[in-house]
Amino acid sequence: RNAINVNGLRVALQQLGIQLSVEICNQLFLKHDADRSGSIQLNEFRSIQQEVNQWVVGISACFLLLVCLQ
Repeated sequence: RNAINVNGLRVALQQLGIQLSVEICNQLFLKHDADRSGSIQLNEFRSIQQEVNQWVVGISACFLLLVCLQ
């Protein structure tokens, strides 16, 4: 079975260029570990990746708005 624990999640996100705190990784892991197995499957990881990507888009939009308002 292909699965990772919370430490593996943090490493995988770092390898994708996403630096998150231990606390944020823990919260994401708990939120997306749907079966509470203590590990996440590929589909759960993809959900985390999509959520983080939405954050990046939102933060980028806010940044651009602030730049335009100056």
